[in-house]
Amino acid sequence: MRVLGRIALLLGASALSALALATPAGAAHYLYTADDDSSGTTSGFTIGSGAALTPIAAATEDAGTFPLSVVISPDAKHLYVGSFGLYGYDIAADGSLTPMAGSPFAPTQGLAQLAITPDGQRLYAAGRNSNSVYGFSLAADGSATQLPNSPYATGGTFSFGIAITPDAKNVYSSNGTSHTIAAFSVNANGSLAAVAGSPYSAGPGTPGPQFMALDPTGRFLYAGNNDNNTVAGFAIANDGSLALIAGAPFPSGGGPWGATVSPDGKFVYVGTEGGSNVYGYGINNVTGALGPLVGSPYAGGSFTRTVAITPDGTAAFAANLVGDNVTRYTRNTGSGVLTTILPNQAAGDGTTGAVITPEQAPTAAFGPTLSQSRDVTFTSTTTDPDTPGPIADLTWDFGDGSAPVSTTNTDTQHTFPADGTYGVKLTATDSGGCGPASVYTGQTLYCNGAPATVTHQVTVDTVLDGAVFKAKKKQKQKVDKGKVTVKAKAGAAEKVLLAVTGGKVKVPGAGKVKLKKVPQADVAAGQLKKLKLKPAGKKGTKAILGAIEAGKQPKVSFKVRLEDDAGNFAEKTLKVKLK
Repeated sequence: MRVLGRIALLLGASALSALALATPAGAAHYLYTADDDSSGTTSGFTIGSGAALTPIAAATEDAGTFPLSVVISPDAKHLYVGSFGLYGYDIAADGSLTPMAGSPFAPTQGLAQLAITPDGQRLYAAGRNSNSVYGFSLAADGSATQLPNSPYATGGTFSFGIAITPDAKNVYSSNGTSHTIAAFSVNANGSLAAVAGSPYSAGPGTPGPQFMALDPTGRFLYAGNNDNNTVAGFAIANDGSLALIAGAPFPSGGGPWGATVSPDGKFVYVGTEGGSNVYGYGINNVTGALGPLVGSPYAGGSFTRTVAITPDGTAAFAANLVGDNVTRYTRNTGSGVLTTILPNQAAGDGTTGAVITPEQAPTAAFGPTLSQSRDVTFTSTTTDPDTPGPIADLTWDFGDGSAPVSTTNTDTQHTFPADGTYGVKLTATDSGGCGPASVYTGQTLYCNGAPATVTHQVTVDTVLDGAVFKAKKKQKQKVDKGKVTVKAKAGAAEKVLLAVTGGKVKVPGAGKVKLKKVPQADVAAGQLKKLKLKPAGKKGTKAILGAIEAGKQPKVSFKVRLEDDAGNFAEKTLKVKLK
C-alpha cells in the first residue's frame, strides 16, 4: 500500500488541504485549505465567478500535525480538521477563522476522514492506527465531547475513511490495510454497534480503501481503492449491511484517494495521486454501477487527492498534495463533465482534503394568517442567508384541495371556496437549488434545508357568526336603595371583543344623563357577557330616581358592538325603559 504505508510509517510526511466554502448573507463564498504537514495550517480564499480564488489573510490558523480531513457544520459556522486531535474553528462572516475554546479536542490520536451528521449534533472520525472510529457530541458552540464508549473497534486495521448515511442510522469506516469496510448501526446515544457481517470486503485482492462517500439517497457507498487503482461500490441494505455492486470495483487511475458524489447524486469524482488527475463517473440510478464520463480523466495538479463540489454543482476543486495547490474546474451540471481552469491556485504545503460549506436554505415566511375576504393576497417575506438576489421558487399549497402554485412573485393571490381555517404551506428554493430537502453525501451537507418550508393556519372569516344582543325592554330600579342599573347581555358563536358606546338616559324634565363607560372585554365563543350600566354621577342617578318616583319612565339607549379577530362586526342599539 503505497500511500497508506507512507502515512502509517511516517505519520504523514506531507500536508492536508481542507477546502471550505462559506456563504454569509449577501457576500461571496469562501474556500479554506489546511496543510498536511508537521506544522499544518489553514488558509482561506474568496471564491469568485468562474471558480476564481482570492486569498484571505485572516484565515491562516494552526491545524496541528499531519491533518488529513476537514468538515463543516450544517449551519456553516464551524470548521473541523482531523489531525492529531480534533481541531475546531469558528467561521466569521468575513471568512476569517478563530480557534474554538478547548481546541484541539481529545483524543490526541491521529484522525483521518471526518463526518458530521446532517443534524450537526455528532461527529465521527476514522482513527487511523487505533483501528477504530471516534465519536463526538457537538455542542451549540461547536465544542466537541467524546460519545459514550468511544472509540469503537472496526474489526480491521488502519481506519481511514468515514461516511454516515443521510438518515444518520449507519456509519461506515474503511480499513485501509485489512482491505475491508466496517459497518455500524447508531444507537440512540450516538454510540456505535457493529452490523452483523461487518467488516465487508472492499473487493478482490488488496484494494486498500480510503476516503468514502454516499449518494444522497443513502442507497450506495463508494470508496477509492488506493492499492489496486479501482473504485469500490456497495449497495446498502435496510439493516445497514453492504454488498458489492455488480461490476465493482470499477477501473480508475493510479492511486485513487477517495470518492466525492455530486449534489444531484448522479456522478462520482475520484482524485488519483499517481495519475495527478480526476476521474469522473456516472451513477446508474438503479444498480449504482459506475460508467466513465466523457473526457475523463480531467487534468489536475501533482498528486491529486480530494475533490469538492459547490452546492449548486457548477464548480469543483481538487486538492493536490505535492503540487501544494488547488485545481479549479467549472462543471456541467447536466453531463457532469469538468473543464479545467488554469492556473492552479497556490495553497499550503501538501494540500490534501476538500470540503465546501453547506448552502443555507431560505427561511420561508408569509402573511397574512387572517382574512375577512375569501380572496386573499399572500405576501412572502422569505429571506435567504447566503444567496443574494430573489428567491428562485416559491411553491404554495393552500390546503383547500386546489393544485399547488409555483411562482417567483412575492405576492400571490388565492380564492378560498368557503370560510374556514386552512393549513397553508409555503416552500422556498434559492437560486443555488437549496430548498426544504437537505442534501448529504456522507460527511458535510451540500444543502441545509431545515427552514425552507413553513405552514400557517390561515383563517378566512367573512362574517361574524351568531351575534346575540339581549336586554329587557322595561327594567325595574331599586329606588329605595338609591341605585340605578341597566342590565344587558351580548356575545357570539365565536370569540369577540365587546364594546359599549353612546350610553345615555333621557330623563323627563331633567334632560340627558350619560352612562359610565364600560371597559372593552373579550367574550369567549358561545358565551354571553353580562353588562351592568350605571349613570355617570350621583346627580344623574338622583334625577333618574326622581323621575321614576314621579311615575315617569326614563328612556335608556346604548350601542353594543361585537368584533371578531378578522375584523367582522355586528352592532345594535339597545333601548330600555326604567321604572
